[in-house]
Amino acid sequence: ETEPVGYAEQDNFYNAVVLVESGLDPHEMLGVCLGIEAGFGRIRVIKDGPRVLDIDFIFAEDKVINSENLVCPHPRYLERRFVLEPLLELFPNGEFFGNKFLKSAEEIDGQFVRIADKIDIK
Repeated sequence: ETEPVGYAEQDNFYNAVVLVESGLDPHEMLGVCLGIEAGFGRIRVIKDGPRVLDIDFIFAEDKVINSENLVCPHPRYLERRFVLEPLLELFPNGEFFGNKFLKSAEEIDGQFVRIADKIDIK
């Protein structure tokens, strides 16, 4: 559970990091993620505003992508404790495909994060 970053006039979020292995290329995977968001009723109204679901690409292995629709690594992942703390659970050495993030996680001030044992999602 984390407090919002950016647009603060909203409830806290539940965040998770998921490692996915797929034969899809990153743009195809982005399409799948956007389809999942739409299936849950996501409508983009306010930048960083309230939303039912938000799926972000952080990495696409060691690929560097800077296209109109997709940027990898995610341009702000090093600024967000809600991304870095779960990433450290998957990669305790603080590195993924040459992307080093341990120092950034240690340097972020604020951004409340509460690790939950079990979350009841309604």
